[in-house]
Amino acid sequence: MWLRGNRKKLTPKELIVIAGTIVKLALLPVLAVALIALVVYGAVQGYNKLNQSEHFLLKNVFIQGETNLTQDEIIGWCGLHLGQDKTLFLKAEEIQAMCERHPRIRTAKVQIELPDSVSLKIQVQKPVFYVANQFGLFEVSQFKEVIRPVPPEDIEPLPVLVLDRKVLPEDVPMAISGMLQILSLLQEKAVLCNEQPPVVEFARATGFTLACGFKAHLGYPPLDAKMNCLKKVMKIVSQENLPLEEVYIAPSMNANRATVRFSERGSPLVLEKLHGLSARKEGL
Repeated sequence: MWLRGNRKKLTPKELIVIAGTIVKLALLPVLAVALIALVVYGAVQGYNKLNQSEHFLLKNVFIQGETNLTQDEIIGWCGLHLGQDKTLFLKAEEIQAMCERHPRIRTAKVQIELPDSVSLKIQVQKPVFYVANQFGLFEVSQFKEVIRPVPPEDIEPLPVLVLDRKVLPEDVPMAISGMLQILSLLQEKAVLCNEQPPVVEFARATGFTLACGFKAHLGYPPLDAKMNCLKKVMKIVSQENLPLEEVYIAPSMNANRATVRFSERGSPLVLEKLHGLSARKEGL
């Protein structure tokens, strides 16, 4: 009873203030939800407007870098769609990742140029020869990198490096580097092989052997002097049209000696010329 007696009566003004506060507290969540809905609606409408606008439609893809690929191939590999993609929603890092996912594209730099263009600076790796081992046939690029296994339907007439079964994984980079040197020297020295494209065998024990309709045992690098010696042998033999079987180049940095084997007996004159070549002091 004493509590009831101490209760203070509220004035009409105080009742109005309390009622207003209660209403505000009740409406606050409703207003917040309404505001969020309004913002979301505005964002969706803005997105739809931008998405429907042709101002940011992808119209141009500029490609820099040496490549023998067509523009359509590169655009497709990078996941771009002319006349469909909106540059405003493209991300350079996603385009770069898509480009570099393809085995032929080594590196890619992407720049989005609003309102309607994308610039691609790419480094393409092209197969210059195949490497064959017990696991299959693989493409090797000009950067000395294995690109991919070769599907049978994609095989082209390229030179082949055949690895012996005893070749270890740590020997492969040296074998690939030596193969590129041999191919370069064949072109530089104008050494013509009867077999095109040439086949090169590599074994840990003996090094490189070039198959040119005959076998030229080159051993290990350096190979410049050895290729010069081989060219001299081939010049002498071709003049007499002799059936050459094997050539063993001396394993010297200044190789000027070679042992030559014919599948038929050679004429005394040619043998004398070849003997003169192999009798020099340089080498073995």
